Amino acid sequence: MRTITSVAMAKGAQDEAQDEAQDEAQDELTVRERAMLSTCAEGPKNGQALLKAAGYAARTGNFKRSLERLLDGSLLAMTLPDRPTSRQQKYRLTEKGVRRLAERR
Repeated sequence: MRTITSVAMAKGAQDEAQDEAQDEAQDELTVRERAMLSTCAEGPKNGQALLKAAGYAARTGNFKRSLERLLDGSLLAMTLPDRPTSRQQKYRLTEKGVRRLAERR
């Protein structure tokens, strides 16, 4: 009985370590995502400013995914969260985003 329990515990620890390593790998920011964060370090920016900083000419799927990833990771936040599609929407750097930028420098 103890053997099964210890094997299950070891398996659980291995799974947890693997999940943690996967999360760290997914936390790596792309060059474009870092550029978007750096731009917001100067103050809240609109979508066009983020597009320009990331080097995109239009709101492509890649840009939208990067922005969503930064929002989901709490690195950026909307200034008007109750109106996500507002033309006055801007994005600001969060405390977590500030720490992430500081780690990279």
